[in-house]
Amino acid sequence: METSQPYQRNGFETLVFFYGTIKSNEPNHHWLKSVENGHARFVGKARTARKWPLVVATKYNIPHLLDCKGTGKFIAGELYEINDILLKKLDEIEGHPIFYERRLEQVKMTDCNMVNGLGDNDPTTQTAWIYIFKNYTAEMLQFPLLEEYSSQDLKTMGNNLESLNSKIVKYSDIINE
Repeated sequence: METSQPYQRNGFETLVFFYGTIKSNEPNHHWLKSVENGHARFVGKARTARKWPLVVATKYNIPHLLDCKGTGKFIAGELYEINDILLKKLDEIEGHPIFYERRLEQVKMTDCNMVNGLGDNDPTTQTAWIYIFKNYTAEMLQFPLLEEYSSQDLKTMGNNLESLNSKIVKYSDIINE
């Protein structure tokens, strides 16, 4: 269920669900650690409440959560409380609203770092911002659908990844259409 207002608590204005390169132990996690970008606090591991297609695309092996609800898998990721400064920075990084669209969606906690949840009636289900790739092509739905992204797993894929990348749609191709 989508809502129109993000969660607010303890000086952190909102919740964001990360499923890709910003998660802990991933190459862009440093964006959450840098104080000049704003503040973030890890809440816990979570999964999307709805199924989504998560694919790896572009020659840079970027995870894309395609805007096709109900197709794919329940996506594993991490939930963070962040402030508005960091939310604006993340919008820049994710190319919101041109490449990715930031949307409120429900996620279910699979473990929780905070006592008594986050203050609503069901501490296991939270409404959080998710970055969704809205300009996908039908061909992208033919890529392997992932349940969880890991850059380390991609390194072990070797030639399979090269074959996948030969079919990938580039952002520039999407913009120029």
